[in-house]
Amino acid sequence: MYLTTLILYVLFSVVNLDCFHAQPVTTVLSGTLSLKAMNNNQILTGTFDSGSNEMIVWKNADIVTRVTQFNDSFGVLINNNGVAAGLGSNGISQDDSLIIANAFGTFDVVATIAGSAGWSSLTW
Repeated sequence: MYLTTLILYVLFSVVNLDCFHAQPVTTVLSGTLSLKAMNNNQILTGTFDSGSNEMIVWKNADIVTRVTQFNDSFGVLINNNGVAAGLGSNGISQDDSLIIANAFGTFDVVATIAGSAGWSSLTW
């Protein structure tokens, strides 16, 4: 009896039942959130689909930046300063735009990729 109790005690003290780290989401979303990249400060970028795709920056369990200028935009990369890069366009066969968004609620279109016709890609 005592040996069984001792073995169980040792097993439960070594095994951590919480094998993952979870954080609650506070934003009430009426669409689909697809996260693509995360930096060392747990700031993320990706896409929020609420009828049209919008590049987003996610910080502290909430969307802090939404790129609404395009019919279709998505975040691909994010650095440790909370600056994300992504692409946006206004339709099929349209020029793509390079977007820089940050964790402080602002974004800029830094370049237009003329003649891309929606075939641009941004890689890490």
